[in-house]
Amino acid sequence: MKFPNFYEAYIYRAKLFVILKDYQKAIEDFDIAILLNPKRGIGFLKPTYFLIFFIAYLGKADCHRFLGNYEEAVDLYFKINEMPDVNPNLSEN
Repeated sequence: MKFPNFYEAYIYRAKLFVILKDYQKAIEDFDIAILLNPKRGIGFLKPTYFLIFFIAYLGKADCHRFLGNYEEAVDLYFKINEMPDVNPNLSEN
């Protein structure tokens, strides 16, 4: 990784790969973005960070759906729904 702290770049490049229908490369970039910031924006950081993190998980889930990996996609969609910032009915213990 040339710029290991610039996770937004990986998300933007992943979105470009989605436009090019290169879903596997998009998944790889979404994974790097998630790896660089696994807790970014979940309940304790600025909303902008949460949005970027949300986009990474949603983009990865969509790529799996486009590739026909429906079980993996559904698992990721459920993971998104379990994030407190997405589902305010969840309480953190």
